[in-house]
Amino acid sequence: MEHSYDLYIERLIVTNVALFLFIMELLLAINLISIVILTQHIKWEYGTLLTLMILLPLILLICFKRKSSFQHFRLFNIIASCAAALLVLLMDMLGRNYVKGRYDHIIIVSVYFLLPIAFYGKPYLLGIGVSLIYLLCPMLTNAINLRPFELSKHVCNAFYLISLNVVMMAFRICMEYHLRQLILTRRQLLHQSFVLKETKEKEKNIVATIVPADIAHSLDHEIQKRIADQLLCKRYLNPMFLYSDVSILAAEMVNYAQLTSQMDVKDLVQIFHELFVEFDLAAEDHKVLRIKFLGDSFSCVSGIPQHCYTHANSCVELALDMILKARHLCEVHDLLDIKMRIGVHSGEVFAGIIGRSKWEYDIWSRDVDIANRLEFTGMPGRVHISQTTLKLLHNEYDYEPSSRLDSSDIYLKKTYYINTYLISPKLSKSTIKGAKRIFNMTPGSRTAHSVFEKELDASHEYQLKIYHLMYKKVKCMPIGAIQMARIFDFSDGSRDGNEDRVFQSYITSFWRHFRQADIEWKYINKPDLLMKYSLPLMVFVGLLFIIEHMLSPTYSYVLIMWVVLVVLLLLCLLVFYKKIVFQLSTNPLEYKPQFILDRWLFKISELCEENLAMRIGIYFFGLFLVYILASFNTEATDNVIMVFTLMFFTDLPFVLKMALIILVCISHIVIVQSSHIKSEFQIIWFIIAFCLMLLIMEQHNTYLKKVGYYYNMRYVETQRQTEIIRRSQRVLMVNILPNHVARLFLEHPQVEELFHESYNKVAVMSASIVNFERDKCGLRVLNEYICYIDDLLLDYRGDFQVEKIKVKNWTYMAACGLKVDHSMELPSCKQQNEPRLSHPTLQNDDNCVLTLLHFAVDLLRMMHDIALQNMHLKFGGSMRGQMKIGIAHGPIVAGVVGLSPPHYDIWGHTVNSASGMCSSGIAGFIQVTKETAQTLHGFDIKCSYRGMMNVASVGEVSSYLVDLDERLNLQHIDKEDLDIIEFVDAYSKSDKVVKHNF
Repeated sequence: MEHSYDLYIERLIVTNVALFLFIMELLLAINLISIVILTQHIKWEYGTLLTLMILLPLILLICFKRKSSFQHFRLFNIIASCAAALLVLLMDMLGRNYVKGRYDHIIIVSVYFLLPIAFYGKPYLLGIGVSLIYLLCPMLTNAINLRPFELSKHVCNAFYLISLNVVMMAFRICMEYHLRQLILTRRQLLHQSFVLKETKEKEKNIVATIVPADIAHSLDHEIQKRIADQLLCKRYLNPMFLYSDVSILAAEMVNYAQLTSQMDVKDLVQIFHELFVEFDLAAEDHKVLRIKFLGDSFSCVSGIPQHCYTHANSCVELALDMILKARHLCEVHDLLDIKMRIGVHSGEVFAGIIGRSKWEYDIWSRDVDIANRLEFTGMPGRVHISQTTLKLLHNEYDYEPSSRLDSSDIYLKKTYYINTYLISPKLSKSTIKGAKRIFNMTPGSRTAHSVFEKELDASHEYQLKIYHLMYKKVKCMPIGAIQMARIFDFSDGSRDGNEDRVFQSYITSFWRHFRQADIEWKYINKPDLLMKYSLPLMVFVGLLFIIEHMLSPTYSYVLIMWVVLVVLLLLCLLVFYKKIVFQLSTNPLEYKPQFILDRWLFKISELCEENLAMRIGIYFFGLFLVYILASFNTEATDNVIMVFTLMFFTDLPFVLKMALIILVCISHIVIVQSSHIKSEFQIIWFIIAFCLMLLIMEQHNTYLKKVGYYYNMRYVETQRQTEIIRRSQRVLMVNILPNHVARLFLEHPQVEELFHESYNKVAVMSASIVNFERDKCGLRVLNEYICYIDDLLLDYRGDFQVEKIKVKNWTYMAACGLKVDHSMELPSCKQQNEPRLSHPTLQNDDNCVLTLLHFAVDLLRMMHDIALQNMHLKFGGSMRGQMKIGIAHGPIVAGVVGLSPPHYDIWGHTVNSASGMCSSGIAGFIQVTKETAQTLHGFDIKCSYRGMMNVASVGEVSSYLVDLDERLNLQHIDKEDLDIIEFVDAYSKSDKVVKHNF
């Protein structure tokens, strides 16, 4: 940062020197013209003005050279500053004509602000030196000419020079603060721009996990609309896109349930991650778009978004590659038996985003149903294709008719009128060897290793990038200068492009206003934290005025002057009250005024900094008091110069400052004239010359401040955009992963180990929409149902939050009892569900079962309401869908698998039991396991024993139906029911159904 500041100061000094030359040449030219007009003949003394006008640019010419041109560049600049100041001082001392103006104030102000010594050296040394010369020369002149020594006059002159140096030194510190703040803001803006760029890239990657990257651009508006709508809790319609010539691949892991029940959680997540990452990489290699995978299933499509003439070949090649990779994974892990069943069909699809929560990019069409049917009726280890796909392969593969799949094949022929075929993969030693090499170093570990290396280099690389870019930006940052002053800019870099031209479209050239009125209004209304420091300077200058007045031979009104000073001091204490209180307080951040007077003083002190009207009123009143003190000695014209210098310390609008300067200038000239003092041109020029210099400097200073404000405004806007995108990321991540997992991936996106977790008790629900003529409905109808279900999730955000896990075709899976991270929750327009019942004999985590049951009952009510509404539609007969629901609870394992899109899934006996309860359930009812029924009994909820059910991968289990009345309300156990409870032998093989109430 310090290097950037030094580089900017080098460029700013060039502008300041050019501005100094412009001011001096302008003042000297006006002075020379006035001499010519007011005198009848030009004396040889006036040649000093012309000499000075010629020598000044030559002396300061070295300041325009590049730093690399001289070994002691700063030293030469300091010497040039001293030479220029002494040259002007010498010219001022040689003059004896009555129209000759004094330039002591011009020189001292230039030393602290315009000359290079202001930044390269110690300007107060040169300022004190110039002041001593101006103080001692009149004394020596009087001594040489044997004039009487006027002590009061010399003391007043000394006070004037001291106060001028003190005020300008304070302004020099204030100016350095603004310049350093300018560099810091530019650095922050650059950093925030990098953060915004990285955040956008991160959001783009997250979007790619929901929507394929190739078509994310076309859906960008829809995704942003969804994010905004979800934050505002709005509903939305989904655009659908038709792709008429594609191939669809549907794959499923045959023995998925057995693996999830038998394997350790860490090994399970690792295996699935390896397998599906390889599938992702293979899909990318074959130019096939992965749509989604849901634990055991994997779906792809080729021909989206750009049409591909070999889409059928791409899908078949990917299918064969997937079968080989699954086999090779089994060879690496000896105890595994993973088999893939794959179907491929060609046709057309509709594509779009479905769901309100956990969005998914999905495809739907009759041809998608055929591909799914081909997968379901296929053989493990072989690719089941349709005749349509076979025609597009041009006999490039060995195939055979799928005649042995008699019943399923007949269904395909009768329903869709197609013939199907089987393609087997061909093994080769090179393929096996290459695959083994791949699985020896898993994709997860490869990715983590490369990411870890990137993390090690990221910080150093980022700092270097910021450093080099900041170096380039500083060389182009605005340095300001009025147009006419640029004729004195002799530097080589004056022709280089910088941002001054860019800012011409934002800031006016003369008045230095923002061209946009709203920005200008915000600028002048921003708090001015440095304004209060001008009041102690006013008190200091006023005190010197009083002492100076008391040293005069004839003085009066001293008491009035002291009263004015006391008022000024009280005003200063009032403005500083807040800062004084904070300094005296042991804990300033938590300080709260207690007494009424304390609160009022504290509030007024705050308003002095923050309120524009209050700030202007106090500043004008303070200057007015100082001007009153300065006007008691009408002969001391130097006093009004001090009033002008105090105007540097505020961010008042330039127009207001200019009006104030002109008003004070005119009023002082009028006061001098009315006091019957000989009004020589020297006195008038003394004031006017400083007013011109003050206006030019103030214009330049205002420009630099507004550049800093513009940078800060852009920084705040960039921060706001970054925060919006981060909120979007939160929405996106929560739509991919559960809250607590989403937070982990947002805070630590580069993780070495795969994420997995175990739970002792989680309730799992599987709900399927049945009795629905799907051929007459499409993806939009499915999306409406999914959105309705997702809406219910907003009601279940308590400590036992219902979490959407996945949607597979027309089956919706949710869980309750996972970790809850309320900091990642999205805003909700709905209240949480009603308080849950509790029972003293139950554990607290049993509430997850009750919560999920209430959610399931709400689903049945929702389906009932939709069915009633659809009865009045033209095609309502095909939309009278019902829902069958299965619930189980117990231990589960969970984890995140996949490379590009992280997929959160749950596995275990509980998940398989919930799926089995759903598949074997009854439409319009909720079927639960024996353990779940017993838990619900603890909540006094009645369940009816249904019988023994054979559940895949689980075996025979006892099943129960939750009792509901006609209005779909839960039935609670009465006192009479508690006396007739009969226990059922779970191992009984009797076909007799015994009614059993829980």
